[in-house]
Amino acid sequence: MPDLADIRLANTLSLFDAFKNETVVGPAGDDLKGLDARFSEQLRISASYWSQLKSRNRQIGETLARQFEVLCGKPLGWLDAEHHDPPQRPELMASTPDERFLVQMLLTCYRMNPDTVKNRMLELLEGELAKNLGNGRDAKATRRRR
Repeated sequence: MPDLADIRLANTLSLFDAFKNETVVGPAGDDLKGLDARFSEQLRISASYWSQLKSRNRQIGETLARQFEVLCGKPLGWLDAEHHDPPQRPELMASTPDERFLVQMLLTCYRMNPDTVKNRMLELLEGELAKNLGNGRDAKATRRRR
């Protein structure tokens, strides 16, 4: 059974995932850079402290847990309880052997590198995604004008 520190971190990472999904899907979808910094601002902690929490160099204590809950609109004590993972969105799941292989390769590469390399990998992927999303919008606009 995971200890309280692991549960709090897992739940905070779940909040971060929700934040990323809202940011990508919402009106700020074309501004994907700086998600860690924006999330740390929402939690009212420094980006450096958020990085330390994610890398398990620091733990989320009682006061910080309650702060995160309030700022993320969760009931008091939510961060301390295990929650079942929400169902995956089908469009985000790897559906072919090649996609599953790619996801596994990316995860392996990401996990084996230091934070600086991880951040650079994310920046590159986010940049490519933003470019492709922008190109898709331009192409649709061009088609509508014709």
